Amino acid sequence: MNAFVIDDEPLCLEDIVWQLSRYSDIELKGSYGDPLEASEAICALRPDVVFLDIDMPKMNGFELAQEIQAQSTGTIVIFVTAYKKYALEAYNAYPLDFLVKPVSKTRLDETIEHLRRQYRLLHPTIEKQSGFRIKCFGSFEIITDSDARFPTRRVKELLLYLISRRGVAATREEMLDALFDRSNDRNSVNNLYVTLSRLRVLLNCWDGGQSRIRLTSDNALLIAPGVCDYIDFITFARQHASISRESAGDAARLLKECAAPFLVNEPYEWCVDNGEEVETEYERIALELGDCYIAENRLEEAASVLTALLARNPLSTDGYASLLRIFMKTGDRASFATRYREYARMLKNEFSLKPEAVFRDFYATLKQ
Repeated sequence: MNAFVIDDEPLCLEDIVWQLSRYSDIELKGSYGDPLEASEAICALRPDVVFLDIDMPKMNGFELAQEIQAQSTGTIVIFVTAYKKYALEAYNAYPLDFLVKPVSKTRLDETIEHLRRQYRLLHPTIEKQSGFRIKCFGSFEIITDSDARFPTRRVKELLLYLISRRGVAATREEMLDALFDRSNDRNSVNNLYVTLSRLRVLLNCWDGGQSRIRLTSDNALLIAPGVCDYIDFITFARQHASISRESAGDAARLLKECAAPFLVNEPYEWCVDNGEEVETEYERIALELGDCYIAENRLEEAASVLTALLARNPLSTDGYASLLRIFMKTGDRASFATRYREYARMLKNEFSLKPEAVFRDFYATLKQ
C-alpha cells in the first residue's frame, strides 16, 4: 500500500514515518508539512492511505480530508492528532481510524490490521491474483503459476537469507559473510552482484507487479502479508505479546501453518537463530492459546494444541503441566497416567527432577 503522511510538526511527522517503516506492506510515497503541497501530490499520485494531522495552518485536516474524498476516490484517511476533542467532528470526514498522539505501537498495529482488511475490500482483485506463496516451515517451497525456477543454488540461498532478515536491508558485507564464508575478494563480490541481479529477474517473473514481493535498492526484501508463512508467523508473534480471546483464532491458524520447524532441509548457519526464535514463539503461543481455551472450558481443543506442542517439543515442562491439569479436570485417568509417565521419565533423564507434588499425588491415587 502506498502511503502519505501529513503533519506540520516535524518531530511528529518523523515519528509516524519511522513507525510505519516497520510494516513491509506499506511504502511511504510522501511526507509533507504543508497541507497545500500535500493536496496537490495526492491528486497526482492517489495514494492508498493518508495519515493526516488535523490542527494545521493554511488548511486543516478536515478540509484536506474532504478534498481527498472528492479528488482521490479510494484513498483511505486515518487521522493522527494530539487533541481528543476532534474525535466526533473527525468522523464527519469518514476516516478509517482516529489516532491520538503519541501513538503507541500496539495501537498502530491495530490500525494497520484494520487498514489491511479495508484495503482488501477496496481491491478484491489483489486476492484473486495467482497464488504466489513462500513456504518456509518444513521443506522450503515456492508455490507459483510461473515456470521460472532458481537459476543457481546461490540465488536460492540469497532469497532465503533475505527472507530471514524480515524486511531489514542487507549490506554487501553482511551478504558476503552469510553466503561466501566472509570472503571479500573480487570474485566473491562479482558473484554476489550477479546473484542479486538474477534474484531480481526471478522475483519479477514471479510477481511482475511487485505487489507481493519486492527487493528494494538497498537489498531489503519486502513481502506482503499472506505470502510467506514464516513472515506471517513472526509478524503475528511480535504484534501479540500475549494471546487473547480476540487473537485466538489467528493464533490457532498460524500454529497449524507452522506445523514443522523453520527450513528443516536447508542447513545454513545464518538461519539457526531464526529457527530457535520460531520454536520459542511457537511454544509461547501454544501455551497461551491453550490457556485461552481452558478459560472458555474448551478443554478438548486445549488438549489438542498442547499435544501438538509436546510432539514438537518433548521437553516442554509447561506443556506437560497444562495437559496434565486438563486430564485431572476432565477425569481422564488413562490419558493422565500415560502423560504422567512420559513427563516423569523426561524430567528424570533431562533435569534429574521429579514432577510437581500435585501430579505425583494424583498419580498415586490412580494406582490404589
